[in-house]
Amino acid sequence: MSKLSEGKGVELPVYDWLSKFRWTPGTSAELKFYNRPLSNPLIEGILVERAFKINSVSLADAKRAVDILKEHVRQSSVIRANEEFLGLLCSGMNGIAPDSV
Repeated sequence: MSKLSEGKGVELPVYDWLSKFRWTPGTSAELKFYNRPLSNPLIEGILVERAFKINSVSLADAKRAVDILKEHVRQSSVIRANEEFLGLLCSGMNGIAPDSV
């Protein structure tokens, strides 16, 4: 029986897609700083920082956007949450009401 892997079907295509935006994965040493459990794929500090820089919004607004995103995907199954998260990353969050947090 072969070992299941998401490498070819999920991880590599996502890496390829993200690399078009000049994204590179962080090393284990770089990511240790954030003390993130493996059960949580989101490194909130990095996401808030990037939302702040990319969108030229206040740090408070960037944090609020990340909170909205987290709440939106928290209510789904893991697979559905991943699909929704990727969709929001690709198309933005215009459809989410700001006071839904």
